[in-house]
Amino acid sequence: MRPVPEARPAQPVTPGAVGQFFLEIAGLVGIARLGWHVGNDGVMGFALAALFVAIAAGIWGVFRTPGFVPTGNAPVAATPGPIRLVIELGFFLVAAWGLWISGWDFAAIVMFVAIAIVYWTLRERTLGLLRNRPPVSPARYRPEPDVRER
Repeated sequence: MRPVPEARPAQPVTPGAVGQFFLEIAGLVGIARLGWHVGNDGVMGFALAALFVAIAAGIWGVFRTPGFVPTGNAPVAATPGPIRLVIELGFFLVAAWGLWISGWDFAAIVMFVAIAIVYWTLRERTLGLLRNRPPVSPARYRPEPDVRER
């Protein structure tokens, strides 16, 4: 029988984290709209929408920066912070562009504004990605106990 792993402390839910979550959902919608538009609606549009979303979600979930993974686990493919920031901004900008070219102009404008607001709200995280260091916040990043002290 394997021992139960030690529970990690829960990360607090901040307004910026909620905004990031909704931005990610809107991003997937924008990516799907881009696939639908490129595929000229119908079956091909549906297939491309599903393919574009699967590729975007795969890239989003695999290429993570150590210390910035919400679950606290090790990333599948450790990626430097600046590269992760390029992936995130690229994802959101392509999604907003997908909304724009598919005729959802107002939604695209709202998304562009939301990108700016969320990244401003999460500026400590953004600077941490640029510096390739997790932000040091006592509530969010608690040091691991030193087991050598026993």
